[in-house]
Amino acid sequence: MKEKIKLVIIYYLFFVTSGWAQSPPPDTRPKLQATITQLSPPPTPTIRASVKSDSNLINTTIQRMILCFSVPDQGINNPTMSLTTLHVPSLFLVGSYEDDYNGRRYYSFVFDYFQPGVVNWDANKGYPLADFTLSNSNGFFPGFRMDDVSTYPVGYPFVQFPPQNRLFNEWGSWYIERLTATGYPDITDYTTKFFGSGSFNGGLYDSSFVPLQSILPVVLKDFKALKEGSTDVKIIWEVYDESNIDKYIIERSIGKPDNWAPIAEVRALNYNTSAITKYSRIDKAVFDNRQTGLEVYYRLKIIEHGIADKYSSVANVKFGSDGSRNSNINYSVNPNPAKNGFYFSSVLNDAPPRTLYLQLIDISGRIRSEKQVYYTGQPVYYDTKDLPRGNYILKVLNKNLGKVETFKILLN
Repeated sequence: MKEKIKLVIIYYLFFVTSGWAQSPPPDTRPKLQATITQLSPPPTPTIRASVKSDSNLINTTIQRMILCFSVPDQGINNPTMSLTTLHVPSLFLVGSYEDDYNGRRYYSFVFDYFQPGVVNWDANKGYPLADFTLSNSNGFFPGFRMDDVSTYPVGYPFVQFPPQNRLFNEWGSWYIERLTATGYPDITDYTTKFFGSGSFNGGLYDSSFVPLQSILPVVLKDFKALKEGSTDVKIIWEVYDESNIDKYIIERSIGKPDNWAPIAEVRALNYNTSAITKYSRIDKAVFDNRQTGLEVYYRLKIIEHGIADKYSSVANVKFGSDGSRNSNINYSVNPNPAKNGFYFSSVLNDAPPRTLYLQLIDISGRIRSEKQVYYTGQPVYYDTKDLPRGNYILKVLNKNLGKVETFKILLN
């Protein structure tokens, strides 16, 4: 008996010191979390699934991805859900699946490797994965969410058991893997599967979800283009909260606002504050003093993390035959599209301040709203909350210069 006990002790010491009973090595693989945001409103809303990584993924090929979403079960009135845009170049949609489970309607999408393609994702920044559209908004708000309801992760190391709920492991999951020559390709964060307000992370073996996120867009307070000397143009813009902004791209069109080309990129300072952040850039040697007249148009392309790109309104500058005079009004409307109202601003190159007449005209030609303002250079707020939603023409009359400016605005 003593010999047996001695043998067991020796075996135990060998087992521990040899490393067989030691804890597994630290998990050093990149770990990705997901979230969802709304791109367009009901009745047929569009949503975007996005991702962020805890470390940089440079020239990385994604070889597999599973996304799952759900709404409270509406019975025969449940919406259908379809893929509209896939943002990961190496993947294609293998299949989709719908199922009812525990009072909710689930929509699962499986993507697999299709062709060469890489992503370049900086650490802790959001990047789009895929956009989807729902056929109706039944149960959409506030019930829509992104889910992981699998009991076990897809292909997790040493897990060989099937999940215990109806939505088997291949579906009902949040899962992503990269293509690697060696090592385990799974890069899903199983500790914190989802990020965003209200997200619940149950860990490796429990259900997790994140509700639809309401990311406040950047508030573009003003956007202007001004003559700088006789040949240059100074582009100026002011913003409020830009915590989700990656960068601004200045675009220019010569002669007419229909041939846009990027001329400069400006990285956002990412100030999450109610204070105003100001930017400016100089477009040099726009006018060469040989043209009899030159009109140049500018706009901003606003690149946000994880959601659709936006554009500012258009500002324009007109050079005369000697490059000395800008006789037009430079205008700006923000935001556009607008909801409850917008800010109108104009650079009056022929001071002093003056009276402007503003009219909002619907597509039938009917004047739905008008106001007279004494413009001093400060943005003027135009309240539109009582107007029907739709497309309008904003007409601006400057009697001092005898000029009428018109441009389109959308109320949504």
